Formats: sequence, structure tokens, C-alpha cells
Amino acid sequence: MAEERTTKSVAPFHMFMDALAKADKSNRNKLITDELALINSDEQVKLVNELRSRGINYIPSENRRFYEV
Repeated sequence: MAEERTTKSVAPFHMFMDALAKADKSNRNKLITDELALINSDEQVKLVNELRSRGINYIPSENRRFYEV
């Protein structure tokens, strides 16, 4: 049972969520923006919706890097 639980927690999404849980609000937006830069647009929508369903509201305007040209 412990092995199964350890294996599931190593999934990239779980590692990402663990990092978000430990980060304060400003770093949380940076982590989300960095993650969004690495995935395609369909996955971006899924990620934002998943975060919203878990009570994390991502506000891109709070992170200036999101709007850099």
C-alpha cells in the first residue's frame, strides 16, 4: 500500500501541486505561469480549470512575466 501511494505522488501534476501548496501567493502565480509556458493551449485550459476546481485562482495580470513580449 505504501509503495502504491509513493508511486502516485511522484506524478508530475502532484509534484506541481505540492510546490504550489508550499509557495506564497506571488510565487504561486510565477510557478503557474512557468508551467503554462511548457504546455500546449488545450493542456493550459485543463490546468487552469483543475486549479480553479481546487480553489486556486490564477490571476495572470499579477505576474508581469506573463505579458512580456
